[in-house]
Amino acid sequence: MIYIRKRQEKLTAMMYAHEEVAEYCRKVAEQGRYLVVMEYDAIVAHVQKIEGKKPASKAGA
Repeated sequence: MIYIRKRQEKLTAMMYAHEEVAEYCRKVAEQGRYLVVMEYDAIVAHVQKIEGKKPASKAGA
């Protein structure tokens, strides 16, 4: 159960930080379902990719 709680906390933080994550989760909830593990993993990868690019784009500006 602790593992699931940690994932939920991380997902909530990502939803606050990234509008597109919040929108995706809202659409999933509208379908009356929860995220599956593959969706969660894809969201984490997406956020890591975005956050990894932020410093590089600022340095190049």
